[in-house]
Amino acid sequence: MSARNRWKLLWSYLRRRPDVRALPVEYIVETTAKCNIYCPMCPRETHPQPKEDMNEHVFRLLVDQCAGTAEHMMLIGLGEPLLDPRIFDRIAWCEKHGISTLISTNGTLLDEKAARRLLDSPLSHITLSFDGFSRETFEYYRKGAKFERVRDNFVRFCRMKHERGARLTITVQMVRMDGNRHEEEAF
Repeated sequence: MSARNRWKLLWSYLRRRPDVRALPVEYIVETTAKCNIYCPMCPRETHPQPKEDMNEHVFRLLVDQCAGTAEHMMLIGLGEPLLDPRIFDRIAWCEKHGISTLISTNGTLLDEKAARRLLDSPLSHITLSFDGFSRETFEYYRKGAKFERVRDNFVRFCRMKHERGARLTITVQMVRMDGNRHEEEAF
């Protein structure tokens, strides 16, 4: 992290300058536009895009160019990161450049092997998306996902993290919507 870059950000903020003379410290990078489930609230359903992975050269160039000022890179977007065949290499590339990483997953592919690989990687933070406390609600919002399988994947992942004493931060998230609001307390 560049202290000078942070100082420029702070200075621009305190002076309420419309032109910021610093580089971002956080980046959101969609490494894949592929997803294996259908979620009615997801913008990808109303704004179709090619279901492709980000070019590796472009990704590495981005990381190389923002190294030194970037602190965090969220490898998220409208796709499922675990469908990106290079996700673990991308996490390692960021770490090599001193950039922490975050992914968000729907959990359908978070089997024991994927869990082990994530826990062995330098990933800093993972968000586990679980948009319903009951099978009915969950499967309404996560069409193509099976409630018990995803729940079991998340429980196993959390248990494995605890057993290993891994420093990875886990956030379990439920997006509040009209159809799941009644389950908010149970969640």
